[in-house]
Amino acid sequence: MSDKNTYLAELRDLVASFVEERRWQQFHTPKNLAMSISIEASELMELFQWSDERELGDERLARAREELADVVIYCLTMSEMGSSPFAPLW
Repeated sequence: MSDKNTYLAELRDLVASFVEERRWQQFHTPKNLAMSISIEASELMELFQWSDERELGDERLARAREELADVVIYCLTMSEMGSSPFAPLW
């Protein structure tokens, strides 16, 4: 799988499998997921606080990619609510 030919459906399936394997569905309510999205987005913003993005460096950019991935994962999980037999309908 590469970025150039990965479809959103594939990413949703990967995230759903990851969540199912860990039995995390019980924690994935709309409130908890919305809070998680906000928390991860805040962690992403914190990396840029008080800094000039032109001077960020490889380590901080790598951490930013990880935080962004967390945001996307929680967004994909929340977008699937109601379509999974494990998720509560809302």
